[in-house]
Amino acid sequence: MQSDNSTQFHHGDHQVVILAHSGDTSAAAIAARVSAALGPKAVTVLRPEQLGLATWSHRVISTGDATTELRWASGRHLRSSQIACLLNRMAYVPTPRFSKAPRKDREYADAELQALVVSWLAGLGTAAINPVNSRAQARGTLSGRGWLALAAAQGLPVATFSLATAGRMIAKPPAGIVRLKQYWPGGFNGPMPAEAGLHLAMMDSGDAILVTGDQACGSLAGEFGERCVAVTRCAGCSLLEFRFSRVARQTVLCTIDPLPPLSEPWALDAVARLLVCMRRRGGES
Repeated sequence: MQSDNSTQFHHGDHQVVILAHSGDTSAAAIAARVSAALGPKAVTVLRPEQLGLATWSHRVISTGDATTELRWASGRHLRSSQIACLLNRMAYVPTPRFSKAPRKDREYADAELQALVVSWLAGLGTAAINPVNSRAQARGTLSGRGWLALAAAQGLPVATFSLATAGRMIAKPPAGIVRLKQYWPGGFNGPMPAEAGLHLAMMDSGDAILVTGDQACGSLAGEFGERCVAVTRCAGCSLLEFRFSRVARQTVLCTIDPLPPLSEPWALDAVARLLVCMRRRGGES
């Protein structure tokens, strides 16, 4: 694959775009797998730094649909219509052109570019993995507890937590702790607001289920996979990791991660298969 400042661009239609920082070894491994399956010209690896160096054409029409084209000084370009799918692994949106600008100007540039990138990614619809939040991360709009509430609605066993305006109103959960919002000399039985739930140190390493599209992988997929796929579908996502743990002799869901680390080879394989399938579907449409 050709390289342009550590970014690989290709001009064909139905591109698999992987948007990731240079240190993201998981993204590099996925790109290699997809290139092996589809050929190197089907994959574009895009660094977040390149977004701030591009010339943008971004139009949003009355229906809310957006068309975007990015052009670089090298002559390379990327249009939204060329993208079959985009894996967003970005942690933040850099603004390299303003690295030496005054703080006020730099913060303004950060906000403007971030909003532009969010609109671009949102305009890709289901081609983007996953829906973006306000910081252009592929984490959607749900909070950690919002994800668990969605999972509970699909019948998954979820680790419980409680919130109260006074710690004395909370019953300490099994294998859990009570945390005060502010220090109180009398402990959690006092009048300070508090929350109760599992502490990360009390969770074992547990097992994970990775959902890619309509497929669930992992040791617990036989028991919980169908419901995890249902949660993923309800959230409008294509990729979620469900992390379980044993608490009081029961298996419960502790966290849902829409931007998982993908450190295991089987997880990398699963995500690469998802991108290949999405690209092939896009090529047939």
